[in-house]
Amino acid sequence: MWGSLGWAAAAWIVGKYIDSNPNLAFWLASLAIVIAAICFMLTKIELTDADVARSESLKVSHALELAKNGQFWMLLLFTLFVTQIYDTYDQQFAQYFSLQFPTPEEGNRWYGILASIQVCGETLFLCLMPWFVNRTGAKWALIIAGLIMSVRIVGSAVPLGPVWIGAVKMMHALEKPLILVSVFKFIAANFDHKLSSTVYLLVLFVASIATAIYSPLAGYLYDTIGFANTYLILGSVAGSLP
Repeated sequence: MWGSLGWAAAAWIVGKYIDSNPNLAFWLASLAIVIAAICFMLTKIELTDADVARSESLKVSHALELAKNGQFWMLLLFTLFVTQIYDTYDQQFAQYFSLQFPTPEEGNRWYGILASIQVCGETLFLCLMPWFVNRTGAKWALIIAGLIMSVRIVGSAVPLGPVWIGAVKMMHALEKPLILVSVFKFIAANFDHKLSSTVYLLVLFVASIATAIYSPLAGYLYDTIGFANTYLILGSVAGSLP
């Protein structure tokens, strides 16, 4: 939740000054990294004997057993063909949004404002999503999140101007908290707690590979058929799995 507030502040500052002083974002990011590194160095985590025993009981053979778990493969498929398709779409959304305005400078300024409002919405929904996911179950929450992603991608392809595109962007405030809480709930419900971090790291690994593959493909489509047609393709792929 606090990360969302930090992101909101960063989006507002970068959106406001990226045209007049684009280097400011990099200086602020570097300063934030230094502060974070100092905080990590000063933080001490004390482990009990029980914590150490639990960590030592995990073996490589336990992690290899994940290959026999159907829920694990379903989570990877969801990551490959839904969440990473969505993240690939969202990478260049700021550029697409700025094209809806007379000048890129005006588009960047409005995108910074829009992103700040959207991330503040994320903070609010992060407080509510645990209750919602507990009511629906992690599996159905993931399906709902996938449908929201697909609707947003396809909705962005509809050429109704910046107000419409901005309204579609606000769906991200609902989807992001939902997918975060759902993934953690799904892992906790379907895997041994000793393997939770391993499962999550494998999901991140697959996500990184997918991004490396999807990004150049999306860039090629943007150049050849345009943003709107590319969004229709991406939205159709993401909407087919849920």
